[in-house]
Amino acid sequence: MTGMKLKYLIVTLWLLPGIVYAQKKGSKREKAESHIDQNFCNTLMFMVGYSRANFVDIKGKELENTNGVARYVSLRGVVGANASNIVNDSVGWRYEGIFYQGTSKKDFAAYYEEYASDMDRCLPHSGYKLTETPNKEKGLENYPDLSYKYQTGEVTIEFKVAYSTVNGVYTATLSVFK
Repeated sequence: MTGMKLKYLIVTLWLLPGIVYAQKKGSKREKAESHIDQNFCNTLMFMVGYSRANFVDIKGKELENTNGVARYVSLRGVVGANASNIVNDSVGWRYEGIFYQGTSKKDFAAYYEEYASDMDRCLPHSGYKLTETPNKEKGLENYPDLSYKYQTGEVTIEFKVAYSTVNGVYTATLSVFK
């Protein structure tokens, strides 16, 4: 691949990180396509870079500001996220990407395993150390909260899951913050 084509490809992937692959509702993407995993890692590392500057380059229009929590549109996202926001609260600035939100526990379990393994493939090689915290929500004991901290402790990447008893929805969320 020539340098110009490669540069165009990188710019295209950078501008459209959420459109790198197509996925049918409820299906897992093919693990054999290693370039997809690489795009996940690359866009995740972009978020880490943005976190160091409080996401100023990708923070879009303010969506809401209630009880000391401001939520903004994220102009970029990690590959695979269905929705992305930048949040500012008492803890500080963070990126939040929702990777699964639905009522099927079977689909939820597949997404959890898929993205947990994607993070395990790229983050330890970049200097991040994993800490697992048991999930205390009933029915989610097999899905621990994953927290990757950089060696210096400056950036944290968390993958957490929750279940809403009100509407019966499972949610898997990835957060990046410093």
